[in-house]
Amino acid sequence: MSKQLAAALAAPFKPEELKQRPGRAGMTFTYADSRAVAQRLDDVLGLDGWQFEVKVADAARSVVHGNLIVVVDGKTTIRQDFGYPNSTQDEEPLKSAASDALRRCAAQLGV
Repeated sequence: MSKQLAAALAAPFKPEELKQRPGRAGMTFTYADSRAVAQRLDDVLGLDGWQFEVKVADAARSVVHGNLIVVVDGKTTIRQDFGYPNSTQDEEPLKSAASDALRRCAAQLGV
């Protein structure tokens, strides 16, 4: 991956693309919205330059396994990670877990 491409993936997100949620011990977590991550991938890699696959890994705990597949200059790179719901009170735990998996996989590419 070129330095220019890596820099474009790693560019800071705009404040409106960031979300916050409460964490343990009074901490606040700031993270990029999954839509902003997907848009970053679209903008930098193109609509056909990446795809994301997600499968349920543990239905009882709403854990998913994500595969982010990226094609740059004809070379395919795969990044994998698990995604978890935000909390036990999450109204859409699998959706939250899929969004988390996308963010975690993209982070491995520098996003």
